[in-house]
Amino acid sequence: DASTSVREFSVAASSVKIFPNPFRNVVTIRYDLRSADKVQIDILDLQGRIIRSWPLTPQKAGMHEMKWQAGDANGRAVPAGTYVCRIQTNSGVISKMLILE
Repeated sequence: DASTSVREFSVAASSVKIFPNPFRNVVTIRYDLRSADKVQIDILDLQGRIIRSWPLTPQKAGMHEMKWQAGDANGRAVPAGTYVCRIQTNSGVISKMLILE
């Protein structure tokens, strides 16, 4: 008699807000952690290459916000196009599309 437990994801998909979207220079990424967790945020191009990454860091429960200034890890501007914002925690991953005009 095996039982399976499902772990609740610490970030509710509905709590992830990306604005403005589409954006020109700076986009805000806002998310709400239901419980304390380690969080890593990556911006990827549509080929899956990581353009910009913020490392896995412990964060308290509650609302968090960060800004991406449409640049790579070296501060170089990235071209207009569609990107993916990936929010990873110990309990799961949420991905949202970003459009840079």
